[in-house]
Amino acid sequence: MASRDVERLESFAAMVSSRAEAAGGLDALAAQGVDLGVLLREFGQGQGALPSRPLLPPIERPEPGGFLGPNHPPPPPIDSIDAFKDRVALYAPNGQALFGKSLTADEGPNVERPIFFQGKAVAVVHMLKLKPVPDDVEARFLSSQYRSILVVAGVLLVAALFSARWVASHWVRPLIEIQAATERIARGAFETRLGTRRADEIGDTMRNINRMAEGLQQLETSRRRWIADMSHELRTPLTVLRGEIEALIDGIIAMSPSAIFSLREEVLQLSALVDDLHLLAMADLRALPCYFEEMDAVTLVEGIVQRFALRASQQGLALCVESKPEGPVMVR
Repeated sequence: MASRDVERLESFAAMVSSRAEAAGGLDALAAQGVDLGVLLREFGQGQGALPSRPLLPPIERPEPGGFLGPNHPPPPPIDSIDAFKDRVALYAPNGQALFGKSLTADEGPNVERPIFFQGKAVAVVHMLKLKPVPDDVEARFLSSQYRSILVVAGVLLVAALFSARWVASHWVRPLIEIQAATERIARGAFETRLGTRRADEIGDTMRNINRMAEGLQQLETSRRRWIADMSHELRTPLTVLRGEIEALIDGIIAMSPSAIFSLREEVLQLSALVDDLHLLAMADLRALPCYFEEMDAVTLVEGIVQRFALRASQQGLALCVESKPEGPVMVR
């Protein structure tokens, strides 16, 4: 407020300087009947503080002891919230008051700005500074500000709490569920599933975790089934081989080339199963060597039938093969 007050004083001094230049000096301006009230009115109209209206006709100065007639009323007072008109006066360089009442030093400190005419300072505008705001007004203002700050801070705190609750339910809780589900899957609970209807990135992540868990569950089921089948396939030739060896020891089967040949077939079958397991392990390591060769399918099938003919006859079955082709059937 003090800064704007000084700026207004400088604008008023510049306006008085321009009026003096146009009139030919301050004396000529006074001879035209222009006083401080008229200057302040013109200044107020230029600043937009007063409604624009025609300037009053020049006012004749009364003789000593006289008064202005009814045809020359004084200009109306210029109202202002800070009483600018009551704090301004124009002084000559020698300190004599030219326009406005004389401002005494007892009224308080003042600010002055020069009035120029033809580049020379011919007068000075004095303005009393604004009175400081009383302490109780400052205290009430600060108290009002503090109350407003506390109210706004409380509203923001409540809004932040509701926002945090919404964020926790919409973003944080699904992440906690994902963390718990991945932990259970890491411990081997592949049946874990996440339920979601979200269409954002978190929903895609939860659905991907469900697909991953489903794939791991299928893989684990296949692994267990494969181990069971593998143990069964290994147990079959071992049981046959053990039975034939015990029959030889007990004398049920006589030691003959055919008995030795049967034992050899079971050992070869067992070796083939072990080789198959090795190939599966190599295939799982992405290092499976494949060797292709041509062979007769009829010979392969006849050999298999010969191997299982004895077991089939023990079950009351007649296992035979009919080879329709006259020549070999080569397969890869």
